[in-house]
Amino acid sequence: MPDANADHPLELAAQRVRQLEQQALDMHDRAQLLNKEGRFTEAQEAYAAMHRLEDEASELAATVGCVVCVLGDAPQQDASAEPSLCTTDPAVFKPYYQLQPALPWPTAATAAPTTTATVPTAAGGLPEAALRGRAVGCVLGSALADAAAMGVHWMYDLGALEELAAERRPQEAGREEEAGSPGPHTGLRREHPYGWGLEFMDPPRSPFYAYASGRNSPYGEQTLALLRSLADQGGLHGGAYADTFAAVFGPDSGFDGYRDVSTKGFLRNHVRGMPPPLSGANDAQANCIARLAPLAAAFAAPAPPGPAPAPSASSAIPVPRDGADAGGPAAGLLRCVELATRVTQNTDAAVAWACVGAAVLERMLLGGSALAAVEQTLAELEGPQGRLAPHCGPLAPELAGHLRRVLQLRTTPVPEAVAELGRNCHMPNALQTPLLVVLYVEHLAAGQSGGGSGGDAGGRGEGVVLRGGGSGGGDVVQAAVLPAEAFVWGVRLAVREGGCCASRAAYVGACLGALTAGGGVGGAGGGEDLPARWVAKYTAAEQVRSWALQICEARSRASGGSVA
Repeated sequence: MPDANADHPLELAAQRVRQLEQQALDMHDRAQLLNKEGRFTEAQEAYAAMHRLEDEASELAATVGCVVCVLGDAPQQDASAEPSLCTTDPAVFKPYYQLQPALPWPTAATAAPTTTATVPTAAGGLPEAALRGRAVGCVLGSALADAAAMGVHWMYDLGALEELAAERRPQEAGREEEAGSPGPHTGLRREHPYGWGLEFMDPPRSPFYAYASGRNSPYGEQTLALLRSLADQGGLHGGAYADTFAAVFGPDSGFDGYRDVSTKGFLRNHVRGMPPPLSGANDAQANCIARLAPLAAAFAAPAPPGPAPAPSASSAIPVPRDGADAGGPAAGLLRCVELATRVTQNTDAAVAWACVGAAVLERMLLGGSALAAVEQTLAELEGPQGRLAPHCGPLAPELAGHLRRVLQLRTTPVPEAVAELGRNCHMPNALQTPLLVVLYVEHLAAGQSGGGSGGDAGGRGEGVVLRGGGSGGGDVVQAAVLPAEAFVWGVRLAVREGGCCASRAAYVGACLGALTAGGGVGGAGGGEDLPARWVAKYTAAEQVRSWALQICEARSRASGGSVA
């Protein structure tokens, strides 16, 4: 209730904004609970009520500005949940208005020694051409998978999804798989979701928005805003990214799509005049995981040797991370993930989850297998000197436990595992379920190939193919490569489980887009090993490829070369 002592209209409006924001959070929690209970109609009504509260809060916030400044206080329950210019140290804003340039491609001089906490490398890691192929595959694979999932996004009714799958079967019967020649995987082609799936459902059936088939989901659209900013700037500039995000999704943008809780929270803070990181919403949902691919493409590099710096007393105060600070030569991936995440989701939980997801993805992009990537990231979380410590802080033990559970389930069929882990937009399952899918596909590929063609990048025999990364003389560096059709398997497995399948597919597509680069007939140049029929259906494919190549060009220039 409004404070009876607040007799100024602006104070009353500020209190109302705070009240509406809390009511929207409560309604969101209720909607999620109803979904879990299978009460889908009631859940949709709760989501609609949540959006009405969000919209009213946003309209009122435009007249209020900084709520804390108006009321002269901070909410007692969580002082960090409400942005305030009047209580924030100006030093916090500095790194968001400095360009963090795309990093040079790793070389022998920059590669870290092989340990259980770093990506295995030799002679400086993979050649630039191989890294570029994995980077483009990561970015385009993520965006493509998101678009493939959009048609059934946020469908929680598994019975309805099974009906759609039954409709799809006669359409797909007899169609040759688009991801490559049958090889040893023919047996998988006769069953759902390997022989057919729910990708690019036309017309789309999402109960929350009406997009044309081939368009990205709201998660994918947000990722493209980040990708565009990285390409335009040649790296991460938090202020420019915030401006791009507002220009794409703001009220005067002409945007005709769906604005989720995270986006509305950002826009509400932006219209208040809040700069990054105060622009970020009080949110820690799947958005922070779904948009990691462009950041990995721009900043993936072996971690420097030595212990990580100690975390600061407050997460709001910037500290040196990844061996660099604002005045150093360059910030590493995890530092840039934190900066980018806080622009739109300014919570410690969002940063922690995003950094864990980025650390796993980085290892795959640099040549490691999925299994090795998860195991090594888990080791970092469990070690107090690991590079994740400054970004995860006291959440590290909890996150480690969630990763450990994924490893325990990695050979469990995906439907059974997702039934345990969950299928919504919240953590921990918003990272657990896509990781589970990638690990299961890697396990599946090993079984189909007989498990005798190699070992994973951690040196244990798991059937992951290791292929040389270079064609010239000198040492040949091996990288984990999955068959091209593994991308299709993984995305279909991610989509078939419904719920927040677009964010799930986006992360799966990022991982498998990197792991399958060079795994088919297309080579490793720029996403050629992704399924051609899917790429043809994705309306933004060429724009995404162009932006990804711009990022690669920035890395090549930083390395002293150029992209042919």
